[in-house]
Amino acid sequence: MKPRTLYILVALACVAGYVWTLYSIHSEKAGGDFSPCPFRNITGLPCPGCGTTRSVGALTRGDFTEAWHFNPMGYAAAAVLIILPFWLLHDAVRRTDTLYRGYLLSEEWLRHKTVVIILFLLIAANWTWNFFKY
Repeated sequence: MKPRTLYILVALACVAGYVWTLYSIHSEKAGGDFSPCPFRNITGLPCPGCGTTRSVGALTRGDFTEAWHFNPMGYAAAAVLIILPFWLLHDAVRRTDTLYRGYLLSEEWLRHKTVVIILFLLIAANWTWNFFKY
């Protein structure tokens, strides 16, 4: 992937993440119970990501315990939503490509079986967490 393409995709993903989070917070306040998760809508079972948006919403309210209960991955999602816009801005202002180099480094890490196994185990643990709390 070319650097320009990555920066555009990351910027669009950040905008989509903020729009979705704001929409979710608003609909939760309005009493909505919409689930965008196709896995959950079809099977009735939670996926590893179920509750992440509600977790980020709880973090915006400062309710860290509730955020953890909804989904621990909400902390990672919130960190990404906070860090990436600043990283994009940093690279734009300084005319550097540190985000792109970080992307290339992460691709290199994901070629190692140990890293993939650890990530798989973390996702499996999170899915187990989601599965048994419902």
